[in-house]
Amino acid sequence: MTEQEYKKYIIEMVNQMDDVKFLNRILNYVQKYFVRT
Repeated sequence: MTEQEYKKYIIEMVNQMDDVKFLNRILNYVQKYFVRT
């Protein structure tokens, strides 16, 4: 999955739930993941 697709996927997930804390955890994970690669 490309970073673009990943962001789109996350945005769709966020549209289904408005849990900001959960969103922040996902974003932190994604950032670490892309920093590694």
